[in-house]
Amino acid sequence: MLYLLTLIIISLVTLLYLSQRKKRSLNQRLIGATALVHSTLNPEGTVLLNGEMWVARSRDGSSVNTLSQVVVTGTQDHLLLVEIL
Repeated sequence: MLYLLTLIIISLVTLLYLSQRKKRSLNQRLIGATALVHSTLNPEGTVLLNGEMWVARSRDGSSVNTLSQVVVTGTQDHLLLVEIL
């Protein structure tokens, strides 16, 4: 019984570590990438980045028109923080 409990705890810790590592890796790939505004950011909207649609917000709260190019400057949960190029 103790063996099984130990195995479960080790598995959970490993899973948590790997998910955090993957999150950091994704953030590193996104920051500095350029995206195309799909729906006006006012200050929130959507951008197209590497063929994927992302919810984004302009970092300074300004409005950014559709088809403008932006650069990813950070992330907040599943939201991209962007600035106009």
